Amino acid sequence: MIIQAFVGAGSIAIAGGFVGGSLAGSGVIVNNEIYAEITSYIEGGNAIKASSIDVLSSSRSNIDATAASASIALSFAPIGAAVSAAATIVSNKVDINLDSYVANSTLTSTGSFRVLADDRNQLTTVGYAVAAS
Repeated sequence: MIIQAFVGAGSIAIAGGFVGGSLAGSGVIVNNEIYAEITSYIEGGNAIKASSIDVLSSSRSNIDATAASASIALSFAPIGAAVSAAATIVSNKVDINLDSYVANSTLTSTGSFRVLADDRNQLTTVGYAVAAS
């Protein structure tokens, strides 16, 4: 499973006149989740014969998430104020349950015999938040 996400937000506030104020704010919340149940098995096999036997459960999950927020507040008034805030929250979760097994079976292999559960997940997360006033 692959999730690729880019989320951005921005705001600008400008005030002018003799008395003026500006307030700007932006925020981004990114939440990515991957869930999976993967099972590979041989059960109740009577006298299975093969040159090789593989029972494999595999997961290759990848989350690549980037989130950015920017906020600018300006006041050109002689009596004035400017306030700016920016926030970014990024959350990623991968919950993969792998199960590989052989039960109540008679297996004969003249070559390889593997029972394998292989889980390779990659998470890349970048968050930016910039505020100026």
